[in-house]
Amino acid sequence: MQISRPKKIDTLLDTAHRALDTLTAGNSKLTWQSEDGKINGTLHILEDFFRNDQHCRQLHLASVTVSQTSSRIYGFCKSDDGWQLDAR
Repeated sequence: MQISRPKKIDTLLDTAHRALDTLTAGNSKLTWQSEDGKINGTLHILEDFFRNDQHCRQLHLASVTVSQTSSRIYGFCKSDDGWQLDAR
């Protein structure tokens, strides 16, 4: 049985993958918005690093809803299967 995800998660994940693949670490950003417009935010790469010979990136995600603002930093490392969350 396949579990369906809300479209807003797909929009965020698509933008996160695009940020990981294309942005230069520093000031360049990508913005995203859910289809219903209730959630939006920015993503940017803080730094590149290497772990176990894998290229890794630190991603900053800032998001805004009607009642809440959130800011989180995540690490991702590139494997043969694509970007994977870095569980250091």
